[in-house]
Amino acid sequence: MTMGAGGPEVAALLDHVYTTGESVHLQEVEVRLAKPAPAQPHSLFINACYLPLRDSEGRPYGVLNFSYDVTEQVRARQAQEAQQQELAQLSRQAPAPIVILDGPALVFQLVNPAYQRIFPGREL
Repeated sequence: MTMGAGGPEVAALLDHVYTTGESVHLQEVEVRLAKPAPAQPHSLFINACYLPLRDSEGRPYGVLNFSYDVTEQVRARQAQEAQQQELAQLSRQAPAPIVILDGPALVFQLVNPAYQRIFPGREL
C-alpha cells in the first residue's frame, strides 16, 4: 500500500475506523511526501496503528493514530535482499563449485550448478 500524506487514502482509512469502530494496523506502508518547489517529493515507510476513541456508550467519536518511521529498517532490508540476490546470481554463473551452508546442521542455503554436477541425480 502506498499513501500520500493527508491524501484520500488517509481520509478513507480514518473514515473506516470511525464508522466501523475497528482498529487498523499497518506495517511498512510507503508514504509519499510532497515538498515545496523546487524540491522533489520523497517517500518514507511507516508502521501505523489507527484506534477508535469511544464515548461512555461505546460509540466511536474520534480516531487515535500512532505512527513511526521505519524507513531505515526497510531500506536496510531491501539492500540486504539486493546483495543476497546479487551473490546468488554471481554464484550461479561461476564456473567453480560453490555452496553456502548454514548453522550447525549445515543446511544448504545456496548450491550453484557446478557444485550440483558433483552430485548427479541428487537434489541438494
